[in-house]
Amino acid sequence: MVALKALYRQLALRALQASDLAVFCGALAFVLRLEAGAAGTQPLTPSWALFGWLAASLVAWHLALAGARVYRSHRLSGGFPALEILSGTSMGAIGVGALTLLFQPESVRLNVIVHVWWISALTIFLARMVLWGFLVSLRNRGRNLRFALIVGAGPRATDFLRRIRETAAGYHVIGYVDDPAQADSGSIPGIEYLGAVDTLPRILSGRVVDEVFVVLPMWSSYGSIAKAIHHCAEQGISVRMPSDVFGDAIRVHSVDVIGGMPVLSLASSPASTWYLVGKRLIDVAVSASLLLLLAPLFVAVAILIKLDSPGPVFFVQKRVGMNKRQFPLVKFRTMQLNSEAMQARLERLNEASGAVFKIRDDPRVTRLGRHLRSWSIDELPQLFNVLVGQMSLVGPRPLPLRDVERFELDWQRRRFSARPGITCLWQVGGRSSLGFDEWMALDLRYIDSRCLLLDLKILWRTIPAVLRKTGAY
Repeated sequence: MVALKALYRQLALRALQASDLAVFCGALAFVLRLEAGAAGTQPLTPSWALFGWLAASLVAWHLALAGARVYRSHRLSGGFPALEILSGTSMGAIGVGALTLLFQPESVRLNVIVHVWWISALTIFLARMVLWGFLVSLRNRGRNLRFALIVGAGPRATDFLRRIRETAAGYHVIGYVDDPAQADSGSIPGIEYLGAVDTLPRILSGRVVDEVFVVLPMWSSYGSIAKAIHHCAEQGISVRMPSDVFGDAIRVHSVDVIGGMPVLSLASSPASTWYLVGKRLIDVAVSASLLLLLAPLFVAVAILIKLDSPGPVFFVQKRVGMNKRQFPLVKFRTMQLNSEAMQARLERLNEASGAVFKIRDDPRVTRLGRHLRSWSIDELPQLFNVLVGQMSLVGPRPLPLRDVERFELDWQRRRFSARPGITCLWQVGGRSSLGFDEWMALDLRYIDSRCLLLDLKILWRTIPAVLRKTGAY
């Protein structure tokens, strides 16, 4: 029965994913037909460019929605996935737009993608609302419920029950089990006490139980936890355990298998696989498209740099990236030759707090370099770093070796747990006008909250931040 229910859930999930792809295709066909009718032209003629673009776009659309966690179960969270839908469809539209610039299919312009985006987003949103309302009505009538049992008593179990009742959707807690001494000292009000942990096999065999939540204290009740999990495994019943036993700063990331042994992976701020896949897809599509579009600007800037001062066009410097791996960061050169050698003599003029080095009127900066820095044009070659996977469009800024060696607090080094980026909360929040500790705090806030929607917001806010030129020097 458990396997059959899992099969039904997988089939429903695949049907939902297929319907979202169908919505995208339907919106595209509808918009293209309207465009062709308004222009008085014939519909699209098949071509390799069109087929390649459509196949890549469907993959990008699916990965964006999956990366935004649109397809995860919302039974435990209990909320309607409005933000996930907006994030997924928005990032999907960005990815499809970038692919349009690459493939350049006939008559598919960027304005078409904008219309496809809002039509698809609205359709998916309304369809999910209908589905959500249908599920709520079923659960109000006592159907589509998952019957749960709690193993544990006391304040921790009571708090967990409160969380289930406030946030989870479609759960019915039938009771709790714990050793009699523990149950007497701390019962859970409002639900039935069913017996000791040793009686769990009899309880599970005689009642409808879909899931068991084990909320016993990890250190003092390891034996009881092992017994409860074993009894549930014998009868094929799923077990869930809150991960707060390791503290609020650590979360369970995944469970892997090494040589037949399950290994629990813990992380302070884990990112989902789908988010990372969707983020990488967008990084490649957007960076490749921008490099093609900005090629004339690159040539013009290169000529101006050569005319302005002697030296190479690009400045390459070792930076510290994800997990403290070093990589060569590429920028347009904005300083005189031997600028790094001159830095030691300028340390006394450093205006920045903390580990970084900043001088508003740095004497090493060339005339053209000041303009390139104020408009952040010198950062554009980092699109090459994004394309090859050393950086991302959004992430903590990669720091020079000199700055990293001056880190004094361990919590600051957690910024290296994410791939570095061209822009992040620091860039849109004021850049060099912010203090070092505030900069580090913003990086950690991003790492703890990262999702496709946040990435989209940061990219959007980067445009006015660049135009204002606040803290750019």
